[in-house]
Amino acid sequence: MKLNLPIHHIGVATRSIDKEIQLFYALGFVQEGEFVDETQGVRGVFVIPAMQTSFESKTPLDSLSQSSAALPQSATTNSPTIPYRFELLENLKNSTRLDTYLKHHQKLYHIAFATRDIQKDCKAILDSLTLESNKSSINLAGGGGAK
Repeated sequence: MKLNLPIHHIGVATRSIDKEIQLFYALGFVQEGEFVDETQGVRGVFVIPAMQTSFESKTPLDSLSQSSAALPQSATTNSPTIPYRFELLENLKNSTRLDTYLKHHQKLYHIAFATRDIQKDCKAILDSLTLESNKSSINLAGGGGAK
């Protein structure tokens, strides 16, 4: 089964969004939105390439059928650019959520995929991993990795 899971965004751990976002501005990105997640103890800002600010599609899934690339860098007349974004994250005051990543200079915090049916897609992923691993070496329910 081929999954239809385009990348929605890539989460980036930062010590300071205000400092980190300057690099993204220099690379031609613009701010799309921001949020505060008290539960996770983070503040986040989404940035997208400036060329995507006028993209008509409502979600990456809407345009996936028009393009085979999950993270294209340019568009053609037959293959429009799928909107993608980076999510810059920083700890809220008194939060340590990102500390381990920052301590080890690891910027990649997560990769988020867009889905229309998360239960169906998760089952398909687990089924394919079970087949690949000969049903014995992967335990995703327990956090992944070999037994």
